[in-house]
Amino acid sequence: MWLKKFIFSGILNCFYHPRFQYFRRLQPYYPNVGLPFMKKILFSSIILFALQFHPLQAQDYHSDLYFFSEISPILPTDQTKYLKNPHLNQNVEWRNRIGLRTFGNLFVGINGTLRTYQQKESVTGNSSVAIYQYHLENTLWGLGPYMTKLFEINDKLYFTASVLANLEQGRGKILVTKEENGANLTNVVLNRSLREITLAFNGELGMAYLINNRMAVHLGLNLLRYERYSTATGRTFVENSIEPGSERNFNTSKRGISTFLERPVFHLGIIGALKR
Repeated sequence: MWLKKFIFSGILNCFYHPRFQYFRRLQPYYPNVGLPFMKKILFSSIILFALQFHPLQAQDYHSDLYFFSEISPILPTDQTKYLKNPHLNQNVEWRNRIGLRTFGNLFVGINGTLRTYQQKESVTGNSSVAIYQYHLENTLWGLGPYMTKLFEINDKLYFTASVLANLEQGRGKILVTKEENGANLTNVVLNRSLREITLAFNGELGMAYLINNRMAVHLGLNLLRYERYSTATGRTFVENSIEPGSERNFNTSKRGISTFLERPVFHLGIIGALKR
């Protein structure tokens, strides 16, 4: 009983963790990204998802504890939100979920993510003499609730449907170097820290195959994603002039919806039983 209370209280309070307190400090700069909005979307998603299931009898109630551990190499967010035409996009996300089996095969719990990415872009100045090399990298931590339903196809194969919310934040850096054509010289023109916060809601479908009675392999596809992100540059270590037309804006706040056809994001991992 104490474990159920811990997980469900974590779902309701995970966004108030001290690691995310700086989110409130960003509100004066990004007033449209706020906790009231987040809570409305979160609880609406949970209610709509829950309405799909019929109540079960008391004897069908289970209290097993399960975990999901998954990785994804695909950048889930807009790859052009900072750099207009990046020639390098590298992303690795590790997502872990822990939750309780509530009614039937419905799981409710908390998910945590660790994501790191880097992007590069080459920009030729208006004078065609200078080439600016942009290098952006960041590492983000995320936390949020999730809900997953398993539908049995046969003894080994299950169809999965999930709704997840995730608030992630991180601090990275922006490095811009300038190469003079024919001079064989490279100068650092910008070296600045970057702070990023992203609120995302995901709808996923997948398949799970049982290896044994305690573990399964799972593949999930992100069919629909709503995200709202804000970034702000911090301390500047080096800053020199960049030719007009070659600059990039790193202080931005946007939102949008994407589908699997636009960003084919998938997660591959395992599902394991911690308690029987």
